[in-house]
Amino acid sequence: MTKRTQPVAKRPDVQGAFEKAMALGARVPGKLGYVARRKLKRRQCARMQDTFSQVLEDTRPGDLCIDLGANVGTITRRMALTGADVISFEPDPGAFAALQDAVTGRGA
Repeated sequence: MTKRTQPVAKRPDVQGAFEKAMALGARVPGKLGYVARRKLKRRQCARMQDTFSQVLEDTRPGDLCIDLGANVGTITRRMALTGADVISFEPDPGAFAALQDAVTGRGA
């Protein structure tokens, strides 16, 4: 049996001149800072998804995964496909109905 390590979640590093400028702009109060934070987050999202995929590769049947704020179940389904036991929470009744459809196979 191989030893498993606890994954460490961290923000992706700022890469390139544009992301450096957006990271500086994110500190500015008001709408300009909001726009800079949003653009930086959007650019880093793909790298964060890669990290999540790496964690899922190490997830095995019988592992326990918890999805807080599961929304419509996109992440929940990815975790369930690994064979792990998944507990999902979603307080919004509309999103919860879509989550139920997604995990029971009735969703799109």
